Amino acid sequence: MSNSTNNQPDAPAKGYLVDPYKAEVQPIEVPIDDYKEIQRQLKCDCFTTGGYLENGDVIFVDDEGLLKGPTHFFRVKSVNGGQPLAGRGVVLGSDGEGGSADVKTSLEEITSRVRWVYAMDNRGEVLFDVSAAARGQAARTEIVVV
Repeated sequence: MSNSTNNQPDAPAKGYLVDPYKAEVQPIEVPIDDYKEIQRQLKCDCFTTGGYLENGDVIFVDDEGLLKGPTHFFRVKSVNGGQPLAGRGVVLGSDGEGGSADVKTSLEEITSRVRWVYAMDNRGEVLFDVSAAARGQAARTEIVVV
């Protein structure tokens, strides 16, 4: 499939890595329809669609993320009713035929819509590194009991 946004068949698709471990969203490039690069970015063997943004952009997540005892999640406002997604996410555009394309959502928009969600055990011990809150993102950070 060609990259429908920049009309260059071999150009990589521009997208974002949503990383709750670092509490950041960063731009990435993924060769068109290269599922192995998506696996590498997500650090998984099998991925699935975690949700869709209103403009058709797709969020991919580790298909087995919930089976790995996750402690780091993220939510995207207006996607799947705000259901937390386990681990990292890759956001890419879609060419309308099942292939990848440049993401339509701006970095500023996706960053403003992401909320970091971290797990806490039933004794009240947080099961993550507090780096997100320490970097001034406390207003965008949630803790849930697992």
